[in-house]
Amino acid sequence: MALKSELGFGMMRLPVKNSNPTDFGYDQLFQMVDAFIGAGYTYFDTSYVYHNGKSEEATRKAVVERYPRDAFTVATKFPTFSLQN
Repeated sequence: MALKSELGFGMMRLPVKNSNPTDFGYDQLFQMVDAFIGAGYTYFDTSYVYHNGKSEEATRKAVVERYPRDAFTVATKFPTFSLQN
């Protein structure tokens, strides 16, 4: 199957177990990532500010540690509100 990158998987609003935005529902997240990659999509988008600074950690666990490096692309953003003069 050809890899597709025209659709991105945003890591901003991930499944959580409760009201704590850093208590991820990894079983559900793994299923979501598996379905996305299984459909041939490859692009994941995150930022260190998502989920109180834990989105990149969730991305590592759900994608980076579970798939070969050539199977995906991860983009992370630096928010402009963090810029200082």
